[in-house]
Amino acid sequence: MSEERKQLAAETARANELHQRLDAYTRYENLSGEMGQELTALFPQIESLSLANVVEARTDTIASKRFVVALVSMKKKAKALPAEQQTRLTDFLKARVKADSLVVVWR
Repeated sequence: MSEERKQLAAETARANELHQRLDAYTRYENLSGEMGQELTALFPQIESLSLANVVEARTDTIASKRFVVALVSMKKKAKALPAEQQTRLTDFLKARVKADSLVVVWR
């Protein structure tokens, strides 16, 4: 293989890697928008949903942990969801987002 082909193959691999990273970065932004109508049908008390991939860095070690955060905002006059519905929503989000590590923050 010529030097030019090797360089082209390396640049193509790098471009593919960057494309995959960009897709992963924007995935949750796109998904939260897509899920709006589903959430409205299942949980009419919910006003908005924000999803983000998060890295938690520990201060006492170099270890870090990755997970998805779902920020769920309730409508102003809506009562908090009962525990059973909160569990149902969390299970729904885990399945829809396809994330084992999901943290739901209520707002």
